Amino acid sequence: TKRQAQSIVKEEVERAREITPDTIHYIISRWIGGIFTNFDEVKKNFKKLTDFEKIVTSEDRGGYTKREAGLFEKELQKLKDIYGGLYTIKQAPDAVFIIDTHGENTAVREAERVGLTTIGITDTNADPSEVTYSIPANDDAVGSIKLITSYLIDAWIEGSKEKGKADNKAAEIAALNQEPAHYHAHGELTEHAQEKDVRLAQRYHALVFCQEQEGQQHAQAPAYTIQLLAILATMME
Repeated sequence: TKRQAQSIVKEEVERAREITPDTIHYIISRWIGGIFTNFDEVKKNFKKLTDFEKIVTSEDRGGYTKREAGLFEKELQKLKDIYGGLYTIKQAPDAVFIIDTHGENTAVREAERVGLTTIGITDTNADPSEVTYSIPANDDAVGSIKLITSYLIDAWIEGSKEKGKADNKAAEIAALNQEPAHYHAHGELTEHAQEKDVRLAQRYHALVFCQEQEGQQHAQAPAYTIQLLAILATMME
């Protein structure tokens, strides 16, 4: 990543992470080949970084000597310089934003090889056809980089919030459809009964009352029993 873009990218991604932790990542050092095409192998370095981090930050240095812990710390810093904004990623990304598509052509080609959606700033020396979504702009100017990156992060944050709302709503609907209302043996509605079952519960109580009043010998008792079974079956669906 270009030097003038490094602080901008890190700052904007960290801003997004405050809203949606561990859903967006970045690389601001040199591109390491295989991040997209050999992700499983690259993940081994992520684990190594995490292991070193635990050793270095633990009070007893994981049982290692001071000298060993010092070597681990140096190795940790090297790995963080490369993967610091990426190592918490759990799986290969769905899309990638590249500021200098000409200078980062290796990343562009890797992304294309694995079918990733690519959004890139394409200056006059770049080929816009190499990326999925081209943004014609000056990739050397700080103002240009800041404007475009901030706009994309704003869109990411807004989209993440909307997705969160949609996911919560879907979960609520699924819970209403899948979780039956719970009843005591004598027919009283428990505090965990779902709102959608209130009307059916009222009918349930009414029919229980009818059975109690009319007695099992009443001519309509079998019909009440059938209705009760039908209502309870509906509640359990």
